[in-house]
Amino acid sequence: MRPCEGPASSAAPPDRRPSSLATAAEGARDILPAVMVAVPIGLLLGALCRSKGIHAAEAGWMSLLVNAGASQFAAVQLWANDGPRLGPILLSTLLINVRHALMSLTLVPKLAKAGMTRLRMCVALALLTDPTWGFAEQRARAGLPVTWSYWMGLALVFTAAWAGATMAGAWLGAYLGDPRQIGADFALAALFIGMTARFWMGWRRTGFAIAASGLSSAAVFHTLGAPWHVMAGAMAGIAVAYFAARPEQAQEPQPA
Repeated sequence: MRPCEGPASSAAPPDRRPSSLATAAEGARDILPAVMVAVPIGLLLGALCRSKGIHAAEAGWMSLLVNAGASQFAAVQLWANDGPRLGPILLSTLLINVRHALMSLTLVPKLAKAGMTRLRMCVALALLTDPTWGFAEQRARAGLPVTWSYWMGLALVFTAAWAGATMAGAWLGAYLGDPRQIGADFALAALFIGMTARFWMGWRRTGFAIAASGLSSAAVFHTLGAPWHVMAGAMAGIAVAYFAARPEQAQEPQPA
């Protein structure tokens, strides 16, 4: 063997893993459909903030710090013209956002598997929204890691767009007209329907849970009113999904 052959044959193969910047760009690209849906909703929220006397900068800070559209709409709608009603606002936002605890529970194992530290997990989950959760879960289902850079690509782009749209809506205010006339208020619901369709696993595992959630939420909304219907729908869907999964778990062969 010639002397030059040894080092050449023992050379390590090049690392073909994508760079952090490329992974972040992938996350930013994946979240763009959700951004396009969130912008008209943010404009609507900003216009509502202005009608309650909330300035554009305050509306933008709320979207950056709270970053939860449904609870922000609930809080602003409960906001009296002479100031906030803290009791009803705190209760409604708690009931609406309690789902984030469940979403975090499903994401933590996937973030840990991708090598994310506890500190980074806390930062990542502070930026958790429904769209970022949905796209992260879809990536994990495809067998791809939900890395720190990918998550930041998702979360920072979506949060910046949401806050910017809220501020723009508060600035423009009455010049925008009523976005509901063109169906913009249904955009967020349409996004959730599309995300749910991508998680479809059959009637027994998915369909019955959705039906139970929708029916119980509608029943509670027309009896107790908001925001109790959010909690009722979540609990009913979780219960049905749990009992639907039990027969499959019982049939799985146990290791010898």
